[in-house]
Amino acid sequence: MSPTRKPRTTSSTLIGCGWSRTPRSSSTPPGPGSWTRRRSQPPSAKAASGGVALDTFEGEQIWIEEEFSGAGEPSAAELKDALESFAILQSDRAILSPHNAFNTREALGRILATSIENVRVFFAGNPQNIVAGTYRVPAAPPTGGGRA
Repeated sequence: MSPTRKPRTTSSTLIGCGWSRTPRSSSTPPGPGSWTRRRSQPPSAKAASGGVALDTFEGEQIWIEEEFSGAGEPSAAELKDALESFAILQSDRAILSPHNAFNTREALGRILATSIENVRVFFAGNPQNIVAGTYRVPAAPPTGGGRA
């Protein structure tokens, strides 16, 4: 191959899963929106019992942010990517999950404990984990024990 000639783009196959990523044209590399379902698997995939687990995928932000509606509507391309990743999920050899590795039971326990401690020491007048320049000294509480 000459140094001026670009290598031809080929599909990258998710072995054993029945899906492949194909270019939109012979000169365009695979990109969002280019997943296709294969009718038959290549011999190498038939020999392997495999699948795929993805924790990052096109359109995942729509799956994650669905509950935050009103923050702006996704574009047609973003919706298309989300629908295509949903189609991959329908395979019995594919697992898709949003990337949120921090949500283990242990990690959530540490986050909760840190949050509780931050609130406790803040009201005790000794805040911790301060982002530079964002903390303001709270006003003195009203005197007399009653509500202001």
